[in-house]
Amino acid sequence: MKKITLSILSIVLFTCFSTAQTDTLKNKKDGHYYFTKVKDIEALDVQNQGRTGTCWSFSSLSFLESEIIRKGKKPVLLSEMFIVRNAYYEKAIKYVRMHGSTNFSAGGAFHDIPFIVKKYGIVPEQVYTGLNYGEEKHNHAELDAILKA
Repeated sequence: MKKITLSILSIVLFTCFSTAQTDTLKNKKDGHYYFTKVKDIEALDVQNQGRTGTCWSFSSLSFLESEIIRKGKKPVLLSEMFIVRNAYYEKAIKYVRMHGSTNFSAGGAFHDIPFIVKKYGIVPEQVYTGLNYGEEKHNHAELDAILKA
């Protein structure tokens, strides 16, 4: 009996929630609603991280690139994969030193960027794209699969 009651209650609730938002929001007829730019902040185009777990590098470097522009310097596209390569190297050293008890996989955080820049420097995207030969987008599927092999 409980199963039947619970099933009926679930169906009723699902039906109510699925029909609650049927109205689409539209501008009034002859309405003229437009967005107004309050401030236009210059920034470089969003970069495609492809099939990698390196959003931390892309987002952090995008912030730094925007800060370079904000400070009135020449816009420069920094190499995310240069940071990722050196961060993985540092993670590998730590993983071995800690006898496998630390995280060694894709992923990172904003604080990895200043650490890598201080230790290894930073280069523009033109110098180090990090792409495999013949590839147009990043794909770390193979790398992620063999990190701990």
